[in-house]
Amino acid sequence: MPNVSLLAVLVATLLGFVLGGLWYGPLFGRAWMA
Repeated sequence: MPNVSLLAVLVATLLGFVLGGLWYGPLFGRAWMA
């Protein structure tokens, strides 16, 4: 089970990083800088 847990953590981390980048990048980048 350690392998499955590690995979889940890696996937969640990558997914969160991508979603965070998209959220604060193109969507609210200009509003945030303003």
